[in-house]
Amino acid sequence: MRAHQQIKKQATEVKFVAPPPPPPPPPVATAVPRTAERPKAKKEFVKKENTIVDSKEAPKEDNTAKGGSESVEATCGVPGKPACCGGPGEPPCRHCGGAGEPACCGGPGEPACAPVKAAVCGDPGMPPCPPQTTVIPFGPGMAKPTMLAGTEQPTLPREALVAKVEGLILVKCTLTKEGTVEDCKFIKSLPYTEEAILANLKARKYTPVMFQGQPQAVTYTFTFRIQAQ
Repeated sequence: MRAHQQIKKQATEVKFVAPPPPPPPPPVATAVPRTAERPKAKKEFVKKENTIVDSKEAPKEDNTAKGGSESVEATCGVPGKPACCGGPGEPPCRHCGGAGEPACCGGPGEPACAPVKAAVCGDPGMPPCPPQTTVIPFGPGMAKPTMLAGTEQPTLPREALVAKVEGLILVKCTLTKEGTVEDCKFIKSLPYTEEAILANLKARKYTPVMFQGQPQAVTYTFTFRIQAQ
């Protein structure tokens, strides 16, 4: 009986322990949205002026903008082609020796070029020359001109009077159609008298010399007789 009680007592002391809770479930992985990758921009090689390109592959020149094809054949500076000209560091281009062009000159093995004549009136592309007045010597068939204004004798300076200058003075001038005296040159002169003689001739006015019924410019020689006073 005692043993039965003791077993019962032990049985009543049995404790039931709850099982441990199950482990929490693993976290649900959230999907990270993927951003679309941007396409990498292709770098274009831009050739700048006066730059040296140090690359394995030299940039190709775009000839389409110039109206040409992708590859342009050299027209000068290569075997079988003429030398280049007109560019930086190149001689000026010559336009000669071709069809409708003048012969070349001045180069190696070429004749010397003729001196270039300066363009004057009457040349192609230049205005016409003004009519020139023909001056002829005074001679037979012409009436002696009559002085309308001025004096026969000049007013001599004091130096000529003190030196008692005397003698014959000859002056060759142009007598214009208007009767004025121009372009005088002394054929024979006396000391201290030239300025006074030129002033006297410039102040004179003559009737025009007539030749074949028309006024004519002539070369005329004026004579002065100077006497000492």
